[in-house]
Amino acid sequence: MRSARLVINDKEVGTVALRHNTDSWGMGDFTPNDDFGEFAALFGTWSLIMHEDDGGRRLDAAMLEELHRAEAAIDALRMKLRRADRAEWFDVEQVVIDGPMIEWKVIRHHRAAEAREKAKFKAGGTFPQSPARRPRAAG
Repeated sequence: MRSARLVINDKEVGTVALRHNTDSWGMGDFTPNDDFGEFAALFGTWSLIMHEDDGGRRLDAAMLEELHRAEAAIDALRMKLRRADRAEWFDVEQVVIDGPMIEWKVIRHHRAAEAREKAKFKAGGTFPQSPARRPRAAG
């Protein structure tokens, strides 16, 4: 994945350019669109509180409580990354948006063909079998 669209609660809110991924974690550059405005204050609150701790100062109880509320609200959002180049998407959580930087954890990878097959199965069809392997050529 080189680029994707970030979707929050079924609204496309911006684009993500992948910079790095390891295992199920990813990091990239986030470019919001106008629909991100609905969620900007929430991510902004999280970011401001986290940077309050940058100077080695400990957060007081009130700030820790505010951080907890922001994190809980972010965790309650339904977020996906939809690939721009293919019919597939990733359910993501633990999303951090801090200025132009975004980080996320992939919790599930979906492919459009896979979703169609599962829908057929739920509707009473048969679950598709994996294609038979061809024997290796001798030699």
